[in-house]
Amino acid sequence: MGRYDYNRIFISDQEQETIRNCRVFIGGAASGSVIAECALRLGFEKMTLVDNSSVQMSDLNRHNFTMEDIGHNKAEAVGRRLLSINPDADIRVIDRTINQDNAEALLEGHSIAVNAIDISAESRAETNLAFDNVCENMNITVIHPYNIGFASLVVVVKPGKPRLAILKENGDAAEERFERAVIEYIDRYFDHKANPKIWLDQLLWATVDTKEERLPEMSIAAYIAGGVCTNLLYKLACGKFVKFFPNFYFYSAKDDMN
Repeated sequence: MGRYDYNRIFISDQEQETIRNCRVFIGGAASGSVIAECALRLGFEKMTLVDNSSVQMSDLNRHNFTMEDIGHNKAEAVGRRLLSINPDADIRVIDRTINQDNAEALLEGHSIAVNAIDISAESRAETNLAFDNVCENMNITVIHPYNIGFASLVVVVKPGKPRLAILKENGDAAEERFERAVIEYIDRYFDHKANPKIWLDQLLWATVDTKEERLPEMSIAAYIAGGVCTNLLYKLACGKFVKFFPNFYFYSAKDDMN
Protein backbone atom coordinates (compact mmCIF):
# COMPACT_ATOMS: atom_id res chain seq x y z
CA MET A 1 0.00 0.00 0.00
CA GLY A 2 1.03 3.59 -0.50
CA ARG A 3 2.21 5.97 2.21
CA TYR A 4 -1.08 7.88 2.47
CA ASP A 5 -3.60 5.18 1.57
CA TYR A 6 -5.10 5.22 5.05
CA ASN A 7 -5.91 8.92 4.63
CA ARG A 8 -8.52 7.92 2.06
CA ILE A 9 -12.10 9.14 2.47
CA PHE A 10 -10.88 11.74 4.99
CA ILE A 11 -8.58 13.44 2.48
CA SER A 12 -9.15 13.42 -1.29
CA ASP A 13 -6.37 12.75 -3.78
CA GLN A 14 -6.45 16.40 -4.82
CA GLU A 15 -6.17 17.57 -1.21
CA GLN A 16 -3.34 15.14 -0.59
CA GLU A 17 -1.44 16.64 -3.48
CA THR A 18 -2.24 20.16 -2.26
CA ILE A 19 -0.77 19.58 1.19
CA ARG A 20 2.20 17.71 -0.26
CA ASN A 21 3.17 20.85 -2.17
CA CYS A 22 2.36 23.34 0.60
CA ARG A 23 5.54 24.59 2.27
CA VAL A 24 5.07 25.12 5.99
CA PHE A 25 7.32 27.30 8.14
CA ILE A 26 7.85 26.14 11.73
CA GLY A 27 9.53 28.71 13.93
CA GLY A 28 10.74 26.89 17.02
CA ALA A 29 11.60 23.19 16.83
CA ALA A 30 10.76 22.28 20.43
CA SER A 31 6.96 22.50 20.49
CA GLY A 32 7.29 22.44 16.73
CA SER A 33 8.84 18.96 16.82
CA VAL A 34 5.54 17.20 17.53
CA ILE A 35 3.63 19.40 15.09
CA ALA A 36 6.18 18.77 12.35
CA GLU A 37 6.01 14.98 12.69
CA CYS A 38 2.21 14.91 12.80
CA ALA A 39 2.06 17.16 9.72
CA LEU A 40 4.61 15.05 7.87
CA ARG A 41 2.69 11.85 8.57
CA LEU A 42 -0.48 13.49 7.23
CA GLY A 43 1.30 14.38 4.01
CA PHE A 44 2.98 17.77 4.36
CA GLU A 45 6.32 17.02 2.70
CA LYS A 46 7.77 20.53 2.45
CA MET A 47 8.83 22.17 5.71
CA THR A 48 11.26 24.77 6.98
CA LEU A 49 12.41 24.36 10.59
CA VAL A 50 14.20 27.23 12.32
CA ASP A 51 15.71 27.08 15.82
CA ASN A 52 19.13 27.91 17.23
CA SER A 53 18.83 26.19 20.62
CA SER A 54 20.02 22.72 21.61
CA VAL A 55 18.07 19.79 23.04
CA GLN A 56 18.09 19.56 26.83
CA MET A 57 17.08 16.72 29.15
CA SER A 58 14.06 18.80 30.21
CA ASP A 59 12.74 18.67 26.61
CA LEU A 60 12.18 14.93 26.81
CA ASN A 61 9.01 15.11 28.90
CA ARG A 62 7.05 16.57 25.98
CA HIS A 63 9.04 17.25 22.82
CA ASN A 64 9.83 14.81 20.02
CA PHE A 65 13.46 14.10 20.91
CA THR A 66 15.50 11.18 22.24
CA MET A 67 18.49 10.90 24.56
CA GLU A 68 20.72 10.81 21.48
CA ASP A 69 19.55 14.30 20.52
CA ILE A 70 20.67 15.98 23.75
CA GLY A 71 23.22 18.69 23.05
CA HIS A 72 22.35 18.84 19.34
CA ASN A 73 20.50 21.64 17.58
CA LYS A 74 16.73 21.16 17.86
CA ALA A 75 15.90 21.94 14.24
CA GLU A 76 18.57 19.54 13.00
CA ALA A 77 17.35 16.81 15.36
CA VAL A 78 13.77 17.20 14.13
CA GLY A 79 14.95 17.28 10.52
CA ARG A 80 16.80 13.97 10.96
CA ARG A 81 13.72 12.37 12.50
CA LEU A 82 11.42 13.59 9.72
CA LEU A 83 13.74 12.29 7.01
CA SER A 84 13.93 8.92 8.77
CA ILE A 85 10.13 8.76 8.34
CA ASN A 86 10.05 10.08 4.77
CA PRO A 87 13.46 10.32 3.06
CA ASP A 88 11.85 11.98 0.03
CA ALA A 89 10.50 14.93 2.03
CA ASP A 90 11.91 18.40 1.38
CA ILE A 91 13.00 19.46 4.87
CA ARG A 92 14.98 22.68 5.28
CA VAL A 93 16.76 23.09 8.60
CA ILE A 94 18.11 26.45 9.74
CA ASP A 95 20.17 26.87 12.92
CA ARG A 96 19.38 30.50 13.61
CA THR A 97 17.53 32.80 15.99
CA ILE A 98 14.46 34.35 14.39
CA ASN A 99 14.35 38.12 14.77
CA GLN A 100 12.83 41.12 13.05
CA ASP A 101 15.89 41.56 10.85
CA ASN A 102 15.91 38.08 9.31
CA ALA A 103 12.26 36.94 9.58
CA GLU A 104 11.24 38.23 6.15
CA ALA A 105 14.06 36.40 4.37
CA LEU A 106 13.36 33.19 6.31
CA LEU A 107 9.61 33.33 5.57
CA GLU A 108 9.95 34.00 1.86
CA GLY A 109 8.07 31.37 -0.15
CA HIS A 110 5.75 30.29 2.67
CA SER A 111 2.00 30.88 3.00
CA ILE A 112 1.47 29.31 6.44
CA ALA A 113 3.67 29.58 9.54
CA VAL A 114 3.63 27.97 12.98
CA ASN A 115 4.86 30.35 15.67
CA ALA A 116 6.25 27.92 18.24
CA ILE A 117 9.10 30.23 19.20
CA ASP A 118 10.11 29.68 22.82
CA ILE A 119 9.05 32.79 24.70
CA SER A 120 11.26 32.10 27.69
CA ALA A 121 14.77 33.49 28.19
CA GLU A 122 15.79 36.02 25.54
CA SER A 123 12.92 35.25 23.17
CA ARG A 124 10.15 37.05 25.09
CA ALA A 125 6.98 38.48 23.64
CA GLU A 126 8.72 41.03 21.43
CA THR A 127 10.21 38.26 19.25
CA ASN A 128 6.84 36.58 18.84
CA LEU A 129 5.03 39.81 18.06
CA ALA A 130 7.74 40.97 15.66
CA PHE A 131 7.44 37.61 13.87
CA ASP A 132 3.69 38.09 13.57
CA ASN A 133 4.18 41.62 12.26
CA VAL A 134 6.39 40.31 9.46
CA CYS A 135 3.84 37.60 8.65
CA GLU A 136 1.10 40.23 8.54
CA ASN A 137 3.11 42.26 6.02
CA MET A 138 3.83 39.15 3.94
CA ASN A 139 0.20 37.92 4.00
CA ILE A 140 1.13 34.76 5.91
CA THR A 141 -1.34 33.13 8.29
CA VAL A 142 0.20 32.17 11.66
CA ILE A 143 -0.73 29.31 13.97
CA HIS A 144 0.13 29.74 17.68
CA PRO A 145 0.15 26.57 19.85
CA TYR A 146 0.15 26.72 23.66
CA ASN A 147 0.85 23.84 26.03
CA ILE A 148 -1.25 23.98 29.22
CA GLY A 149 -0.32 20.59 30.62
CA PHE A 150 -3.57 18.66 30.21
CA ALA A 151 -4.96 21.04 27.61
CA SER A 152 -3.92 22.62 24.36
CA LEU A 153 -4.77 26.12 23.19
CA VAL A 154 -4.27 27.01 19.53
CA VAL A 155 -4.80 30.48 18.09
CA VAL A 156 -4.80 31.26 14.37
CA VAL A 157 -3.93 34.79 13.28
CA LYS A 158 -4.91 35.83 9.76
CA PRO A 159 -3.53 38.91 8.00
CA GLY A 160 -6.04 41.72 8.24
CA LYS A 161 -7.68 40.21 11.33
CA PRO A 162 -7.03 41.06 15.02
CA ARG A 163 -3.60 39.98 16.29
CA LEU A 164 -2.35 38.74 19.62
CA ALA A 165 -0.53 42.05 20.01
CA ILE A 166 -3.80 43.58 21.18
CA LEU A 167 -3.32 41.76 24.50
CA LYS A 168 -0.10 43.66 25.03
CA GLU A 169 -1.53 46.91 23.72
CA ASN A 170 -4.39 46.55 26.18
CA GLY A 171 -1.90 46.26 29.00
CA ASP A 172 -2.68 42.60 29.70
CA ALA A 173 0.88 41.35 29.26
CA ALA A 174 4.34 42.23 30.33
CA GLU A 175 6.89 40.91 27.85
CA GLU A 176 8.06 38.06 30.05
CA ARG A 177 4.48 37.04 30.94
CA PHE A 178 2.93 37.13 27.48
CA GLU A 179 2.14 33.41 27.25
CA ARG A 180 0.36 33.65 30.59
CA ALA A 181 -1.69 36.62 29.35
CA VAL A 182 -2.93 34.62 26.35
CA ILE A 183 -4.06 31.81 28.64
CA GLU A 184 -5.69 34.29 31.03
CA TYR A 185 -7.57 35.67 28.02
CA ILE A 186 -9.23 32.33 27.28
CA ASP A 187 -9.75 31.69 31.00
CA ARG A 188 -11.79 34.91 31.19
CA TYR A 189 -13.70 33.81 28.10
CA PHE A 190 -14.91 30.65 29.83
CA ASP A 191 -15.72 32.61 32.99
CA HIS A 192 -17.93 34.97 30.98
CA LYS A 193 -19.64 32.01 29.30
CA ALA A 194 -20.60 30.67 32.76
CA ASN A 195 -18.38 27.67 32.10
CA PRO A 196 -15.36 28.37 34.31
CA LYS A 197 -12.30 26.14 34.14
CA ILE A 198 -11.57 25.78 37.85
CA TRP A 199 -8.45 23.71 37.24
CA LEU A 200 -7.12 26.43 34.95
CA ASP A 201 -7.75 29.07 37.60
CA GLN A 202 -5.89 26.91 40.12
CA LEU A 203 -2.96 26.52 37.74
CA LEU A 204 -2.69 30.26 37.19
CA TRP A 205 -2.90 30.94 40.92
CA ALA A 206 -0.26 28.30 41.69
CA THR A 207 2.23 29.83 39.27
CA VAL A 208 1.66 33.25 40.81
CA ASP A 209 2.42 31.83 44.24
CA THR A 210 5.64 30.21 42.98
CA LYS A 211 6.52 33.30 40.89
CA GLU A 212 7.09 31.21 37.77
CA GLU A 213 7.53 33.22 34.56
CA ARG A 214 6.04 30.48 32.39
CA LEU A 215 3.54 27.72 32.90
CA PRO A 216 4.74 24.10 33.14
CA GLU A 217 4.17 21.92 30.08
CA MET A 218 3.47 18.21 29.52
CA SER A 219 3.39 15.64 26.74
CA ILE A 220 -0.42 15.38 26.85
CA ALA A 221 -0.93 18.94 25.63
CA ALA A 222 2.01 18.70 23.23
CA TYR A 223 0.40 15.86 21.32
CA ILE A 224 -3.08 17.38 21.41
CA ALA A 225 -1.56 20.56 19.95
CA GLY A 226 0.27 18.53 17.31
CA GLY A 227 -3.02 17.09 16.06
CA VAL A 228 -4.92 20.37 16.25
CA CYS A 229 -2.19 22.32 14.44
CA THR A 230 -1.90 19.67 11.74
CA ASN A 231 -5.65 19.75 11.20
CA LEU A 232 -5.49 23.53 10.88
CA LEU A 233 -2.59 23.32 8.44
CA TYR A 234 -4.69 20.95 6.34
CA LYS A 235 -7.72 23.26 6.50
CA LEU A 236 -5.73 26.37 5.64
CA ALA A 237 -3.91 24.70 2.75
CA CYS A 238 -7.16 23.35 1.30
CA GLY A 239 -9.22 26.50 1.82
CA LYS A 240 -11.57 25.12 4.47
CA PHE A 241 -13.23 27.03 7.31
CA VAL A 242 -10.94 28.08 10.17
CA LYS A 243 -11.68 30.17 13.28
CA PHE A 244 -9.35 33.15 13.57
CA PHE A 245 -8.35 35.15 16.64
CA PRO A 246 -10.02 36.46 18.78
CA ASN A 247 -11.62 33.00 18.48
CA PHE A 248 -9.49 30.03 19.41
CA TYR A 249 -9.26 26.23 19.68
CA PHE A 250 -9.17 24.75 23.17
CA TYR A 251 -9.07 21.00 23.81
CA SER A 252 -8.74 19.62 27.32
CA ALA A 253 -8.15 16.09 28.56
CA LYS A 254 -8.47 17.49 32.08
CA ASP A 255 -12.15 18.35 31.59
CA ASP A 256 -12.87 14.86 30.26
CA MET A 257 -11.36 13.31 33.40
CA ASN A 258 -13.57 15.27 35.81
